[in-house]
Amino acid sequence: MNEGRDHDADAADALDAARRGQLDDLWHRTRLTWRYEGRRATAWRIATFPLRATPLRRLLGHERQRDPELSRARRWYRHHASPVTVLIASHGDPRALSRTVRAVRRTTRRHLVRIEVVELAASLAQTLEPSDRARDTVLLDAGLVVSRHWLAALQYAAYAGDRVAIAVPLILASAGRI
Repeated sequence: MNEGRDHDADAADALDAARRGQLDDLWHRTRLTWRYEGRRATAWRIATFPLRATPLRRLLGHERQRDPELSRARRWYRHHASPVTVLIASHGDPRALSRTVRAVRRTTRRHLVRIEVVELAASLAQTLEPSDRARDTVLLDAGLVVSRHWLAALQYAAYAGDRVAIAVPLILASAGRI
């Protein structure tokens, strides 16, 4: 009988230690924010902390600070974006295809991006017209869901250096996202 109580006490102690660890980590991160970003940034983060778990988190600007490379890519894209033809390879599932088309439309500038759906067996050379060769070409699979700023990051990577010929995005296969 005492063994059960000892086990429960050990579990409670472990849970308390885990909670203290999270709070200690939060306090440590607050001190680092204060030290490296100042009083104003610390106050802003404390005031907006409850909003991070809501859809309003995009408006807070914390994502920009997390990934400086994406910030550079977005800044570059604003000034240097080039026209793109997005080829979406279709292989039968109309729901997956429409989801991909909607995601591409939602995350790109309409005046710079032309979307074409091609059969999986179609050749890329047959699909592109000679006038399209001046545009960048992106090949996506139907069912792939693109995230915000994916095209900015992809074009930034493609034009980052003189020796870059092909830029390939990181695809999170289990989530089906770029």
